[in-house]
Amino acid sequence: MKKIYTLIATALACAGTAVAQQLPNDIGTFDGTWEDCIPNAIAEETSKVGTEPAGWSVSNVKQSVISGTLVTAKPDYTTPDDDTPEAERTKHSVNMTNTYLGAMGMGSVAPAYITLGTAWSYGDADNVGTSEDKSDGGSYGGLDFSFRPDAVSMMLKRNHATEASDGTVNADEKATIMIYSWKGSTTSTVRVGTDYAGFMGFIGKAEAKDKTMVNRDKDVLGMITDGVTKSEDFELISKSENYIEGNIDTWTQKVFPIEYLTESTPEKLNIVIASSDYFNRPKLGVNNTLDVDDVTLVYYSTLSKLTIGGSEIALTDGTYNYTCTGTMPTSDDEVVATTKSKFAEAKVALDTENNKITITVTNQGGADLDGETSHTYTITYSTAEPKQYSGYLNISLAGTSSPEQQATVEITDNGNGTCTFKLPNFTFSMGGSTLPIGDIVVENVTMTEADGTTTYDGYVEGMQLKGGAIVADVTLKGTITADDVVDFTINVVWNNGGDDVPIDVTFTTESQAVTPAEPEEYNGYINAVMGGKQIIDNQSATVTITENGDGTCTFLLPNFSFSGMQLGDIKVENVTITEEGETKKYNGEAKGLVLGDDNFVINADVTLSGTITGNEVDFKIDVVWTGDGGNMPIDVTFTSGKLSSVEGINAATAAVYGTTGAIAINGYTGMAQVYNMGGTLVASRIVDGDATIDVTAGIYIVRIDGTNVKVIVK
Repeated sequence: MKKIYTLIATALACAGTAVAQQLPNDIGTFDGTWEDCIPNAIAEETSKVGTEPAGWSVSNVKQSVISGTLVTAKPDYTTPDDDTPEAERTKHSVNMTNTYLGAMGMGSVAPAYITLGTAWSYGDADNVGTSEDKSDGGSYGGLDFSFRPDAVSMMLKRNHATEASDGTVNADEKATIMIYSWKGSTTSTVRVGTDYAGFMGFIGKAEAKDKTMVNRDKDVLGMITDGVTKSEDFELISKSENYIEGNIDTWTQKVFPIEYLTESTPEKLNIVIASSDYFNRPKLGVNNTLDVDDVTLVYYSTLSKLTIGGSEIALTDGTYNYTCTGTMPTSDDEVVATTKSKFAEAKVALDTENNKITITVTNQGGADLDGETSHTYTITYSTAEPKQYSGYLNISLAGTSSPEQQATVEITDNGNGTCTFKLPNFTFSMGGSTLPIGDIVVENVTMTEADGTTTYDGYVEGMQLKGGAIVADVTLKGTITADDVVDFTINVVWNNGGDDVPIDVTFTTESQAVTPAEPEEYNGYINAVMGGKQIIDNQSATVTITENGDGTCTFLLPNFSFSGMQLGDIKVENVTITEEGETKKYNGEAKGLVLGDDNFVINADVTLSGTITGNEVDFKIDVVWTGDGGNMPIDVTFTSGKLSSVEGINAATAAVYGTTGAIAINGYTGMAQVYNMGGTLVASRIVDGDATIDVTAGIYIVRIDGTNVKVIVK
């Protein structure tokens, strides 16, 4: 295997500083000719197993009578369907597959991985499948490297096997991306090769050897300390331990940040990319694969936060020109620019003559995700006066509407095809309370003019409202005509701890409120049946229909009562209206209505259906009385003409009497109410035939169907 250090020396001899900060000779692309892989489990081993990309060592296995290719070259991620023969291919990706290796009835799953260091393995063949199995492997050494990248980017695909003829399937196994840098060195003695007594003590016999290993991964990372010698200047400088869970079916870019533990300059860098849970060998899943391409080091040269004069500028990835309103600061001390990289530098310059602030962010000379080494932000302060538009706000919070309110918005033209939109003092009213939110300001809104109408389009991510208590993403769209007719939609998505709460806002020149029509009264008769008994028989009544002007109406049956119980108004809002010829059809429902008075309260769900043709009214009002004792349907009709009576069980046929600790009721369907001798209601029950009501000893009045019965309970 060609030594990595030769590659490094060549790269450093012919490259400048910027190239030196990236992986040398573009080894992160895996393109070009792959070289013979000679696993170095034993130093004297000279047998090759497959190939490996230049600059990397792979975990292909050659041990005694067992060998296996775990890492292979595949087409580049940009041309995944490339059918060019591998020997002729110039662009590659890497495929890693955890593979079952075995012979003579014994075997285990070997992990697939690649490393900038050197891959090694040890096979404890004599104890395979037992708790004594000491098989191990990993990486030692790394790349000579003295820079501090912020992250590592790569293209990935991931797949888990669901079945296999040999080995253990693990559909939950994590793939591993390990990145670390250090200075100095570690030394330890590690067993490499294969320990195998052989069949009958002589066939295939093999014996592993002890190897002095410099900068083994577990030693450098501090996972093993026993038997490890460290140089006086040893220091773990950075570490990035990452895991990929689940499948990734298509090529996807992943960026892994690097955490720096000290401020020292590193001397070595290692990257390990594994299709396995790299440090957890018992979790190996056979035939799980990881594909990787375009491994690059990332040096950020952008800002993570920008505050000017105490106000934060809402930054958007990939956008470097911003326009602000107000007075430009006169000192760069008022500009606080926080770089995304702890190693980048931000220089602030004020151009008071042109009302501009520039912030130039420069990194260490390496490439950012977009390939650039620096980015310049320009903040322009507009001197234009804002133009105000008066109109009406309509607001809906998670489906709950607030009353329409008058408001004014401001548009400040920046003179460069963009503007600043401001909705000052935004408030939301709900349940009688007013919630002040604050100013909604969307800067750098694009303006497009066509046929006298200007179209506006803007977006702010992470806007802080209500003093930072509300963080929201705001999308602004709208138009203003040549006649100053305004129509804006402002979608505010409140990021409420992971549960997004939508606040939908419209601002229009014309009021959107619909003025309801005057209520229309209809006279007729009510009939009602509860539990098979007619409780209302052709009672005169009046209902009202109030049309809302939007294809809906409000239905009201006032002062509904039966059996001496005053339940109050039955009101159903947002009833849909459909017309068929001269007939209007009505359908609606109301859930959780609270009916009754201070003496008696019920909860009910109401379903309404009916028709009106001319002055002929026919409504069906299904009331379901809900309670702990179950649901009791009350079937109510309202018609223009009288209906025939429905006979039912009444109090005359019922038996009511006291027993020990209870009141018994037999042969009755309807509501039963129990009062003590002081006139206080102590129990109520929906009865369907027979019932027992538990009470303490005493004298009670039982009221059923308007009749009072006195009973004695022992």
